[in-house]
Amino acid sequence: MRLILLPDRPGDDCGGAKLVRADLARLEPRDDDLIVVRTATPVETSGFVRISAPNRRSPRRVSNLARRRVSFEATRQELEPFLAGEYEEIFCGGVELYRATRAVFPTQHLTVRLHNLFSLVQSRRRVLRYPVDPVFAINLA
Repeated sequence: MRLILLPDRPGDDCGGAKLVRADLARLEPRDDDLIVVRTATPVETSGFVRISAPNRRSPRRVSNLARRRVSFEATRQELEPFLAGEYEEIFCGGVELYRATRAVFPTQHLTVRLHNLFSLVQSRRRVLRYPVDPVFAINLA
């Protein structure tokens, strides 16, 4: 049994949803896999366990920024109730899920997908003077 943690729902409407769709296609989930999707929007997640993520106006996002973490980072308390059991493989689909997953499974090997979201924007910001909003600027720092 594998645990697949995804930072968004699969779809076509935004970059994160496209990455999740590509991850699911590559991982080819089996019937016994537990797939956990973390999203702020209540959407149909048939076949998945949905964990609610904080919305844009959440005080927790501000708290995460103050601690120099990704504003939408998950907590151990959010994930732990859904992750009981032993898994032969754990796929963590985003940096915002890593710390919480590592806290729940401190000794287990994790496969983590990191993407260039921050480095790409930081490069564009330096070279092209690409504008970003204040919250994203703190995340970049």
